[in-house]
Amino acid sequence: MAPEGELSAAPGLQSASVKHERVLRTAGPGRTRPDELPTTQFLWTEELASLLGRTTDLDVSRRAGVHPVTVMKERRRRGIAPFQPTSEPVEWTEDMIALLGTETDADVAELLGIGESSVRLKRRLLHIEAFGDTAHGRAKVTWTQEHLDLLGRVPDAVLAARMGISGSTVWMKRHLAGIPPFRERPARVKWTRAMKADVNRLSQKEFTRRYGVSVIAVNWYRVKHGLMRGRLLHRWEPKDLELVGRLTDQAVADRLGVSSGTVKRKRAELGRPPVEKPVYWTPESEALLGTMTDRALAKRLGCSPALVCLRRKALGRAKYPRPGTIEWTPEKDALLGTDTDEAVGARLGCGKMAAFKRRKKLKKPAFAKR
Repeated sequence: MAPEGELSAAPGLQSASVKHERVLRTAGPGRTRPDELPTTQFLWTEELASLLGRTTDLDVSRRAGVHPVTVMKERRRRGIAPFQPTSEPVEWTEDMIALLGTETDADVAELLGIGESSVRLKRRLLHIEAFGDTAHGRAKVTWTQEHLDLLGRVPDAVLAARMGISGSTVWMKRHLAGIPPFRERPARVKWTRAMKADVNRLSQKEFTRRYGVSVIAVNWYRVKHGLMRGRLLHRWEPKDLELVGRLTDQAVADRLGVSSGTVKRKRAELGRPPVEKPVYWTPESEALLGTMTDRALAKRLGCSPALVCLRRKALGRAKYPRPGTIEWTPEKDALLGTDTDEAVGARLGCGKMAAFKRRKKLKKPAFAKR
């Protein structure tokens, strides 16, 4: 920070600062920000512009005879970073104290070139309210009894829009009060004779489209009256249980009209091993081993990936390599660290991450840009 005597205040600055402070202190809860006050164009000379970012905005404002916010705007417009504060103790002057509460603590800290915690601590010691009446520059929320009564009775977003605040603020207030969130209760369904006749005759999609009833309401009606079949509920007859474990899960599912997952869960409850679909390996199907992933080949042949893996290993075939994998040789290892991982990966066709992992495994240092 430049010496105090070197950056002397321009004539008339003190009266303007006092006038600006009076406007802020008498503005009430919705205080006027400095950037909302009438401003005039200021001509920045090369000498003043050279000080931007080299010292605090407050010091530059003293020399230029303008408000610190004007300096901050010009510095940001030029893309200049703020002056970095030092670890030395802050010596608070009257002009610095006059800025407390006129802006958020972060903006005041940037104007003065000191830490935000130092500004917050000094403001609290002097019992000065934060800008916007909160410690983080947000508008203070006034909760009336009418607003409190609406918590949990309407959606948080609706109450937030009515009060002009964020939905997270409403959520936090409701959460601290221990009020459960609002849940809209669906209208009670009146089941007519036609609906009862079609509930198990039509598909779920057709029924909901025809009668305008939700899927949940249809499922509950079917479960209540024992009509639900398929994935959610299936009445297992003794003849159905005889098929489980004797045929493949998909074959049993096709016969009973349920999903294969339902059959799989029932088979696990009974403790029966799965039945694999017999695969007759031909020279053509064996030639495909290793040319694609085991899962892809199993889907083509209609068997499990484990069965394909066992056959591939029995024939001594290598696993299908994943895209981007390469076989590392001493010549390729020698390229690691000679350039960036991205460049080496592009050269070898393995990608940046593969080159990075290989270099880390070999404990080679990264390429240092000069």
